[in-house]
Amino acid sequence: MAIVYAGERAASKVTGGSGTSQALTLSTGCSAGNTVILSFGARATSLPTVTVTDSRSNTWTVDSGPLIGSNNLCLVASTRQNTATLQSGDTITVDFGAVTPGQARIWMVEEFSGLATSSYLNVTDDGTAASGTSVTTGTTAATDTNDELVMAACCYGSGVPSFTKDGTYSAFTTTYQNCVADSDGFNKSLGHEYKIVASTGTQEATATLSASTSWQIVLATYRIAGSGSKLGPLLGVG
Repeated sequence: MAIVYAGERAASKVTGGSGTSQALTLSTGCSAGNTVILSFGARATSLPTVTVTDSRSNTWTVDSGPLIGSNNLCLVASTRQNTATLQSGDTITVDFGAVTPGQARIWMVEEFSGLATSSYLNVTDDGTAASGTSVTTGTTAATDTNDELVMAACCYGSGVPSFTKDGTYSAFTTTYQNCVADSDGFNKSLGHEYKIVASTGTQEATATLSASTSWQIVLATYRIAGSGSKLGPLLGVG
């Protein structure tokens, strides 16, 4: 068994988002038994309580984040499709509790095969926010399984800079998206990247923005299938 990137299932944005939830539609269906991972970015001035659901009643977990460094809301969430397989046209809904994010809201949905069916989240780093062109998570705690997926997502603001991934990471079908808000004046962008590692150890993700701006980055690692029962996620120190 190996961890394999199966493809992008949605990559979109809204420029005039409103309300305390955001629905997104899958452009491509998923395969049974695979893990579906959502990266989401927006503007928020207070930390929301985020829940994620879908139209097939699968269980979702928020794996890293939500965090709002410099009002850049960023999170990574996932589902094992434990109830039913997601199809093209199905919806995923991100609910922000009592918080209403800004108009610019961005998401990418990716599918992977070969991940564990339970206790698949291992280490996370969701504490890094700063400004500039050089983005980094800092260093996580060590992973405990030889083969793991490492995934990072970064929400950043002001203008529409490009996002260049870490040279040790692989590119998703859509590496980043810029979103110009309709009228509230707060543009946002979202970039993400992944790699598959073959040995245990600490993890770090970096990226480069084409212009200096504020950013918030989060990271999560996921265990390979057959890795056995583990205690669960460990918080990184970055």
